[in-house]
Amino acid sequence: MRRFTARRGVPAYIVFDNAQTFKAASRYLTRIGQQTIQWSFNLPRAPWWGGVFERLIRSVKRCLRKVVGGAKLSRDELSTIVTEAEMVINARPLGYVGMTRDDMDAPITPSHLLHGR
Repeated sequence: MRRFTARRGVPAYIVFDNAQTFKAASRYLTRIGQQTIQWSFNLPRAPWWGGVFERLIRSVKRCLRKVVGGAKLSRDELSTIVTEAEMVINARPLGYVGMTRDDMDAPITPSHLLHGR
């Protein structure tokens, strides 16, 4: 969480599934008063609620499987590969990419929103 907030800033709102680790982390961070984050959890036994981020998780896992395979990596190597997978996921277009001449502008991606360009 510290690395995430150092890189992206403190989020105002976070949505999680119902994993006990996330619930414990939200209680801990709220109790120590370090973060002023509004935490939201999916309904229990409602897997369709997390469809959007579950699809992104699948995309990250696919990138990692293709790059890492069965190799044993050091912590720095794994950190580099996960950061590269983050770059790939954030480079995906947020809308439909047409094939006509009028649609030749670069589509907006999450990277555009993160970096402001």
